[in-house]
Amino acid sequence: MTGQGKGDPKYFPEMVRHMDQLVGRMTKAVDDLGLRDNTLIVFSGDNGTRQPLTSRWGPENRVVKGGKGRLTDTGTRVPLIARWPGTIKADSRCDDLVDFSDFLPTFVQLAGAKLPAKPINGRSFLPQLLGKKGRPREWIHVQDHDQRYVRSRNWILTNKGELRPTVELGRERAMAVPDPLTDEQAAAKAALEAALRQSAFASP
Repeated sequence: MTGQGKGDPKYFPEMVRHMDQLVGRMTKAVDDLGLRDNTLIVFSGDNGTRQPLTSRWGPENRVVKGGKGRLTDTGTRVPLIARWPGTIKADSRCDDLVDFSDFLPTFVQLAGAKLPAKPINGRSFLPQLLGKKGRPREWIHVQDHDQRYVRSRNWILTNKGELRPTVELGRERAMAVPDPLTDEQAAAKAALEAALRQSAFASP
């Protein structure tokens, strides 16, 4: 949104409706062309909603404040919805960790092509789309300019060396764990330190 109304929450519902209309037009065109059962459509976002916005989450209808521009789950955790009738089971869900570097190897595997010779960070999640176990990630990498972190299921480690536990979406960010670390915390930090170094060079 540009101009005077940038970031104003009152425009958000209309933006969502407009996006929904555009996605609907695209999926209808695919269906009208007879390509419904032979087309994978993937929908995702690039960041969380703006900070003045709130959403509702989960069966308890929890209020989640927007976190765009922040290295938290509300700023970096986004929807990933896949549509492929007849191939992906309707209403199926998967809670494996995925980041955007995984899209290239997923689409390459889907097309039966070869990955680049140069090592990449991504890992295909095509098996999970097909309802199989696949090879789930142990961690994902998130970056905003010079700020970075790696996140496992239970821990986050920033490039400033701060270790903190993950929290449920919408909960306040946990404080960094102070020294001395427990054996469990030290093991988690060591694993994520290796992942942070590895994230810029090779596949996890």
